[in-house]
Amino acid sequence: MNSWYYLHPSAIPEETCQKIKKIFDQNNRPGLVDDGSLNKNIRDSNVSGFGFGHPQNKEFDSLLLDFVTIANRECFGFHLNGVNEYQLTEYNKSGFYGSHIDLRVNDSYSERKLSLTLQLSDPKDYEGGNFVFNTADNPPAEKLREIGTLLIFPAFLLHEVTEVTSGSRYSLVGWYEGNKFI
Repeated sequence: MNSWYYLHPSAIPEETCQKIKKIFDQNNRPGLVDDGSLNKNIRDSNVSGFGFGHPQNKEFDSLLLDFVTIANRECFGFHLNGVNEYQLTEYNKSGFYGSHIDLRVNDSYSERKLSLTLQLSDPKDYEGGNFVFNTADNPPAEKLREIGTLLIFPAFLLHEVTEVTSGSRYSLVGWYEGNKFI
């Protein structure tokens, strides 16, 4: 284990990943940036969002909560209140998401504490599109590209998805929240 991230290769079976990926086609829109605007200089992707209380959100939570609980216990020790939102993300050729954090500072009493990304694409289906932390300590890229691999990390870590040079990359991302850090 690493205190900056929790990596679980092949956490979710390929068949389940394929089923999740099919949900994307039912409802998607361009991905927005932190301030809620469309800015293709920062992010070029399509997303399907499933907020708190959405039936799909509950289904994803039941699939992934045990992994989040273990990761939090073994690596982070954050006080968590539960899932905030899940998003299916599609990066087509030239798609990317520049350096960003997932932490959202606002007036609410709860904020994103843990982020997760579940790899839904077969690594043979795309080139580029690597998930990268903007630190010296990165998970092995080849592990992150394996279908069904789950990565969990603190929402305050700077990260990005590099440009997809061919094909399409799909992932399920989510955020678990808790009381403010400060």
